[in-house]
Amino acid sequence: MNRYNQIIIGLLLPLLVLLQACTRPNTSITEQPAAVEQTRQLSEQQIDTGCSYSEFIKGTRAEYFQRFEQALHHYQQALRCDPTADYIKDKLPLLQLKMGNLDQATVLLKQKLKTDPQNTYLRLLLARIFIQQQDRVSAIAQLTKVLEHEPDHEQALLRTGVLYSQRGSIDRALPFFKRLIEINEQNYFAHLYLARIFDRKHSPETAAVHYTNALELNWSTDLVLESAEFFLRQKNYPAAERIVRNGLEEHDADDDRLQISLAQILLAAGKEKDALEHLKQIQVTDGEPSKIDLILCRLYVKNNRSSEAETCLKSILENGDNAEARYLLALLYLDRDDSENALKLLANISPDQKEFEDAIILRSRILQQTNQTKPARTMLEAYTQSERTRKPIFYVLRATFARDDQDDREAEAVLRDGLKRYPDNEKLTFELGLQLERVGKLEEAIVLMQQLIKKNPLHAEALNFVGYSWADTDRNLEQALTYIVKAMELKPNNGYIQDSLGWVHFKLGNLDRARQELQEALILVPEDPHIHDHLGDVLLAMGDKDQALKAYQTAFDLFEEGEKKERVKEKISDLKERSNETPHTDS
Repeated sequence: MNRYNQIIIGLLLPLLVLLQACTRPNTSITEQPAAVEQTRQLSEQQIDTGCSYSEFIKGTRAEYFQRFEQALHHYQQALRCDPTADYIKDKLPLLQLKMGNLDQATVLLKQKLKTDPQNTYLRLLLARIFIQQQDRVSAIAQLTKVLEHEPDHEQALLRTGVLYSQRGSIDRALPFFKRLIEINEQNYFAHLYLARIFDRKHSPETAAVHYTNALELNWSTDLVLESAEFFLRQKNYPAAERIVRNGLEEHDADDDRLQISLAQILLAAGKEKDALEHLKQIQVTDGEPSKIDLILCRLYVKNNRSSEAETCLKSILENGDNAEARYLLALLYLDRDDSENALKLLANISPDQKEFEDAIILRSRILQQTNQTKPARTMLEAYTQSERTRKPIFYVLRATFARDDQDDREAEAVLRDGLKRYPDNEKLTFELGLQLERVGKLEEAIVLMQQLIKKNPLHAEALNFVGYSWADTDRNLEQALTYIVKAMELKPNNGYIQDSLGWVHFKLGNLDRARQELQEALILVPEDPHIHDHLGDVLLAMGDKDQALKAYQTAFDLFEEGEKKERVKEKISDLKERSNETPHTDS
């Protein structure tokens, strides 16, 4: 742009902005007398259009160069000069969003929406903020309002469907994606999510159609792998092979993930000769024979071909040390209950190898299963004393073994020591909270868990712990519900969290909802005695004594601990006495 044009634009731009400010919709025609008078007073006393424009131009320039603090200062100055300048007010929420001030952006957007409730752009922006904050419920509420007056808004339909899917509510998500397809058959994301939903709903034929459509609309390696995995689960090997070969031939012949996926499909289809030949071709290109050999070993392991996997892994180890081969071979030995040889292999994985931490975890598991608590505690104590071998998870394992030996004092001391060394480690913090609750220090445990939530508001287990603890002790019930609902959104298919949701609804007196949540929790975790016990309490409160008795009896049969078993036994006895029946439980 030449200097003359720059000067002309510089002269015209102020005029355009001023015209924009002066030609807003005819508010003077529709304003109430009081509003007219207020505007007149502002005009006389406060409005300085020139000052406002000058500060606005400075703000837009600063924003263009991403000097957001400076831009905010100029916009605020502009509003002081002209408090009626809506075109400046409209800029503030997005600017706050750019600055990362989500809470302030939310306040501003809500204020604007009060005066302009059908502003789709602002509602979508507010929904976007709630999504960033992982507040799916509030995001869905905003999107629903958009759809109330624009029922075919594709972006709102898509985001709502995605949010319901993320919450695990696939039946509620389904209509939104179906509507998207009706509006636009070429909507890639609608086909993708419908494929996943119908896969989960065990409708493979419909899922296959949508996967195929999605691939035609927007090919990607990740989608090819996802689609191939889907067809593998259906044992539709020809379709899986066709998709991957097409990707290699028409899109990316050198993609390692596609090459390995094809070998896996061939192996799963029983075409071992073809799989080996294919891997040899990769090996020539790759130039690392041991790497390709290990890939083949992994494929044998994944396809439960343990004999071939063992031969393959031993062959690698004969040609030199390989920590991953040792680890995989140890897993094979463990599957056949050969714990002795598994431990020998794991013991030879050194601290400088990346498999070391996993190897120690697996060694601990084997020692626990074979009742070798003392050697396990000695091993883990030695590793936590050395800077070279110390890992946060080793403190957690030490505490686990201490608990197994009924040494709660040692378990707590070990976790506190670990937390001193790793003060920001969430796993140690959470485990210490559980240990404190176990020994009756519930209040200290809740404080610790709340500290964890403050550091990580998306820690589902900590949210559930605090929410359930409050509900179980009949306090902060509304806040407890908020915490548990948040935890459910983060982990929608967790039966233990759903049990907490049922329990807090019981405490709030929402008996129908409590029963529903607990029954759904039992679908996910059918053998948990606590959930059966909770369901018994709810059913009894609803007056269904027969079903309550059945729930208590199931809990009694499943409980192993003496104290909890006795407590449920007392409930059964009391219930039978009230029904004029002779108490009878198997002891």
